[in-house]
Amino acid sequence: MTQARVKSIMTDENIIVASVNNTISEAIHFFANKHLQHLPVLDGENLIGIISVNDVVHLTAQMLANGEFISKEVLNNKYALKDIMTPNPVWVAPETSIADALSILVKGNIQCLPICVENKLVGILSSKDLIKLYAREENPPHTNFEISTPGFGI
Repeated sequence: MTQARVKSIMTDENIIVASVNNTISEAIHFFANKHLQHLPVLDGENLIGIISVNDVVHLTAQMLANGEFISKEVLNNKYALKDIMTPNPVWVAPETSIADALSILVKGNIQCLPICVENKLVGILSSKDLIKLYAREENPPHTNFEISTPGFGI
C-alpha cells in the first residue's frame, strides 16, 4: 500500500461537483440523493473549494442556535456555497503515494482529498476509498474457492 499511487484507487469517473453558482439547497440535494459526503466546488474548471455534509450541518445548527427560521429560500437567499465551503482545499496529484495521502488526511483531520493536475480536478479520494483498499488487502478474494460438497447448492 505504501508504494501505490492515489490514481490507482481514486474516483475519476462521474465525479459530481458543485459550481460556485450552485445554491446550498442544490448541494443538499446532491448529498441526499447521490449519497455524497463531499462536493468539490469549481469556478469554471478550477477547484476553489470543497463543501461537506458537515459544513451544512454546522450552518443549520448555527442558524437554529440563533433562533433563525430555516427554509430552502432562507438558505439560498442568505448564504452562498462560498460562505460555508472550505476555500482552497488541500489537494494532491494523481502520482501521490497512498501513504502520503493518508498522512495528509490524518494530520489535516479531513475525510476527502481532491486529486488535481494544476488545480484542475481529475479525481477524488475519500476515507471510504482507503477503507475499501484496506478491506481488499486484508481479505483478498479467494481464487481457489469451489463448492464440491454433494447435495448443497442450487
